[in-house]
Amino acid sequence: MAETVELKKKLFKPPISYPEKITLLTVDQKKMVVDFVALKDSKVINMIDSLMCEDTIKELTFPLHDKFATEATLRKAFEWMERNAGIELKPEDMESKIKLDAKQIDFFAQLDIDAHIGLILAANYLNTLPLLHYSLQALADKMSAMNVDALRSAFAIPAPSSEEERALRAKFAWALEEPSKQSK
Repeated sequence: MAETVELKKKLFKPPISYPEKITLLTVDQKKMVVDFVALKDSKVINMIDSLMCEDTIKELTFPLHDKFATEATLRKAFEWMERNAGIELKPEDMESKIKLDAKQIDFFAQLDIDAHIGLILAANYLNTLPLLHYSLQALADKMSAMNVDALRSAFAIPAPSSEEERALRAKFAWALEEPSKQSK
């Protein structure tokens, strides 16, 4: 019986009361002090829970090991998370197109393609679903407004040679037909 009590004491971790600010060490060795509110729904809190107890949480800096966890990318991610702390996605939102409001559009419009992709990867690493879904939708909206040459340039996709282009046009002629011809 006494062994069971001791085992329960070892296994049970009381809930941790978090400080208002948590210090993170980015992969590029920069310290970031972040509001707990911005982190509360992310994987970072789970990592802290599994590693720490309440006494040590106030003293330590928590390292992030993902190659996308750079200071610049995380600063943008945490900025978005602090501004949008109350956003929750319903299961049906996960399957459909998310409508971005003016605040979201302004935030994502500041990002170039590389920064946007870095933000998506950081959101995935942090397991922050609202940021992941909103940033994916914003990138999809941005890409849908781009022409083929702009997309090739943004993603460093080489243009096909004229022979390759002719072969592709012949193979996928149905995709290039006018909608009125396709229905006949």
